[in-house]
Amino acid sequence: MHSQSNSSTIHCYYLHVAVHRYSVTDPYGPHRTKRLIAVHRRFPAGWTVMKNMIPRMKRWIAYTSVGTSTVRGQGCPGLAQELRQILNDVDLATFATGGRKGFPELLDVQTESIRKLMPRGTRHWGVARKVLNIFLRGATYNCFLRDRFKLQQLEPVLELPLDKWTVKALKLRSPPRSLPRWKAIKHLTHDDSDRFQTQASEWAASKNSLRVHLDIVFWVDRD
Repeated sequence: MHSQSNSSTIHCYYLHVAVHRYSVTDPYGPHRTKRLIAVHRRFPAGWTVMKNMIPRMKRWIAYTSVGTSTVRGQGCPGLAQELRQILNDVDLATFATGGRKGFPELLDVQTESIRKLMPRGTRHWGVARKVLNIFLRGATYNCFLRDRFKLQQLEPVLELPLDKWTVKALKLRSPPRSLPRWKAIKHLTHDDSDRFQTQASEWAASKNSLRVHLDIVFWVDRD
């Protein structure tokens, strides 16, 4: 029964997308739309189920944002699980309300909030910023959360999650000695992070892209 309900939910969601697409772009849209709406009436509970999926989607993104390798070397075996719960409590609606102009300040406030909630001995600004950036990117990449919280407006200002691999790739694409020395994520400062993000923005713009996507670009081009 549960499986059937989820199947109906997914069907209804894509049906909604299809109705919109056909009615706007398809010359035969009106005829297709009538048939699709007739099918949609068979699943009246679908929209309610999908609405209830939003917190589950958010929790899943929070969980997958922090693997054991993400926080390796922090000296706290339970840190990954702690951070997953902290990220799950992040209010995405606040970021949507703040928009692009309010994003930098909100990002700083949320980073500090996460840092303070981390176990003692692991409260490093760089780690908090890294997992938050991964979480926000994952939420933006998720079509359900992206639509629910209007996260597409934040895509141009989202940051590149930093670690030794992304920094190494960024340095290879930057003028010599133009970027700070990388020690470890737990030693990352706000000022150094800003310099890395500025360079990431400039390089991404030269490739008609955005800095938040560079992790994927670097990974694909690593060979």
